[in-house]
Order: sequence, then structure tokens, then C-alpha cells
Amino acid sequence: MVPIRAWHWEEWNERLVEQCENAEHAGCAGTKRRLENVCAGPGGVLPLPGSAYEACEKQSARVSSLSLVRYRTNDYSAPTEYGYRDVLVKGYVHEVLWSAAVR
Repeated sequence: MVPIRAWHWEEWNERLVEQCENAEHAGCAGTKRRLENVCAGPGGVLPLPGSAYEACEKQSARVSSLSLVRYRTNDYSAPTEYGYRDVLVKGYVHEVLWSAAVR
């Protein structure tokens, strides 16, 4: 499935069926049948969630008296008005962000 590029599921499915019908090797018919069974089965292919997935580690933390937020043994600066408050820390691959915790 790697060489198939599409913007929508409908377009992806059309190209997949097209490739299976035009394939010269015998194993493709079985693959098409298995994919149809997976999509039509009770579990089926689920729709995408309504909100985007955040690829980060989320952790609650508390701002210290020195206005520092600790995440994975490192301390990060916070404004002094956040002292002693709970915050939500999000650790991404290349950055660490934090925000006031939602209650």
C-alpha cells in the first residue's frame, strides 16, 4: 500500500481497487478479498477522530516557589504569577510546552 498516495479515503479506495484489478500476479485477488472483508466486517475501518492527535507526553506538574516547572528531571522557567499553581506539561520531540491546568 505504500506507493498509493491519495487525499481522501474514497480516492485511496478507488486507486487500491484499480491496482488490484490491473495486477498481473495471482496473489492480489486474495488481498482484495481480505481488504473488503476487513472494511465490511463488524469492526471495520473506523472514521478519523474529530480532533487532531497531539504526539506528546502529557504530565501534570506544579510550579515551584522559584517559578520553575519540572519535567523529566529538567527545570523550565515559568512566570512568577504561576508560583504554586498546577500546570499541564506537554513534552514533544523537540520542545516542552506548559499551560495552566484546566480544572
